[in-house]
Amino acid sequence: MSWFQHIIDAIRGLFQWWFIVLPWEQGVRIRLGKHVKQFGGGVHMQIPFIDRVYIQNTRMRIASLSPQTLTTADGKTITCAGSLRYRVKDVMTLYRTLHQAEETIKLQVEGLLADYIIRHNSSECSPCVVSDHVTAQLDLSRYGLSDTQFFLTDFAVVKTFRLIGGNMERYNNERLETINYVQAGRPA
Repeated sequence: MSWFQHIIDAIRGLFQWWFIVLPWEQGVRIRLGKHVKQFGGGVHMQIPFIDRVYIQNTRMRIASLSPQTLTTADGKTITCAGSLRYRVKDVMTLYRTLHQAEETIKLQVEGLLADYIIRHNSSECSPCVVSDHVTAQLDLSRYGLSDTQFFLTDFAVVKTFRLIGGNMERYNNERLETINYVQAGRPA
């Protein structure tokens, strides 16, 4: 019975002559693929098969960034993850400039974060300083976004290099002894 309901909903959607934009949304109607018009909250007319309507929520959003492991200029390893807060201010600019907006701006923020950390020593990379720098460099207004702020959720200086380094030295010594033993004509 659910397949029947899906067919009825699809047919009803094909002949719907209006669309509703809620007060916290903005809408864009594209007519015949080239005439673009922006709409605020309310009930608006559309022509089925001729118009495409995109509605975007303009409330505050939070996007989580994937953890990154980066090396500072002085050779320290830092693992960090963060979040980005933003709001859609102008849906028309957003649709004209970005495809898959959230993924694009997350990658841009991750790039700013990585750029700062690899160019500075670990003593200059405190969570507050890094967050403030990335937020200051972040200019998403050209994409129709506002109220942008980056903040770190996880930040750790990894201190396992000495442990790995010590084991690697022992491994290399054992390997050299084995090579020397085999070169002397004795089976390993």
